[in-house]
Amino acid sequence: MAALLNRWYANLISFGAVAGVASLMLLLMSWMALRGVKSTAMAMTRLTATMNELQRETAQREAAEQRVRQAQKMEAVGQLTGGIAHDFNNLLTVILASLSLLRKRVPAGDERALRLVDNAVQGAERGASLTQRLLAFSRGQALKPGVVDIPELVRGMADLLRSSSGPVVQVETRFPLALAPAYVDANQLELALLNLVVNARDAMPEGGQLTISGREEQVSVRQVSDLPPGDYVVLSVIDNGEGMDEATLARCLDPFFTTKGVGKGTGLGLSMVYGLAAQTGGRLVLHSHKAEGTTAELWLPRAEARPAIVLQPDGGPSEARAAL
Repeated sequence: MAALLNRWYANLISFGAVAGVASLMLLLMSWMALRGVKSTAMAMTRLTATMNELQRETAQREAAEQRVRQAQKMEAVGQLTGGIAHDFNNLLTVILASLSLLRKRVPAGDERALRLVDNAVQGAERGASLTQRLLAFSRGQALKPGVVDIPELVRGMADLLRSSSGPVVQVETRFPLALAPAYVDANQLELALLNLVVNARDAMPEGGQLTISGREEQVSVRQVSDLPPGDYVVLSVIDNGEGMDEATLARCLDPFFTTKGVGKGTGLGLSMVYGLAAQTGGRLVLHSHKAEGTTAELWLPRAEARPAIVLQPDGGPSEARAAL
């Protein structure tokens, strides 16, 4: 009996030792598995972050390449358009001068002849206006850039913008309390802003909200952009109108392209704004979705000087608002 108990006790000790070693091995294997899972999770997290960064950089590069291709196309069209517009403008100058001399030689009291000459003059002047827009698109116009206080310029155009936007469109301006000045031709900027406002108005035939705002942006050397590195002032015109689909958005800067009816538009408004931005050293950026509205951003080089802009705040300490 004692021998049997001793053998049973020895077997129990052996079994306990084996069970202990097995438990230790199981714990070690579990730890290694958990460590592997953690390492795999960390590796997957890093891989996901890297893939997201690559996708973001690829999207930025593709967008920049698309803008470069668009700019090259517009440059080629602009060169052709500019040459034609320059020659046509010279012809119109001769025609207008001849009509002016002819009007002086019309016999007094000949109302019919005067009316015919005046009609011819008006037609030639409309043609001259079109050629000026074509020259603006092709960057062939003579600009006189200077330091422009954009909020002050917009305030000076308040009456014109109000009448141009129509009675059913609410116009609001939003500018920071201190916005850096832009380096641009003030007269051409007024014309560009008026074109953008008229386009926004036409996109809201039943009425809507039109917002004119400004902000500062910086393009760094490391950014993928078709703009030179530097500081910019961005003038935005935002509407909540009909918007544009992708096909229209891709062509809206082309000269003479318009979705308006016959006699309601020349298709040169956005082309002129594009030409001004490009000739000034900036760009025109359009964001639009069908039935969601359009945002037109005019990127302009920031001027070196920075005067203080003092406005009456009406929407918080960081910006001033005014309803036109």
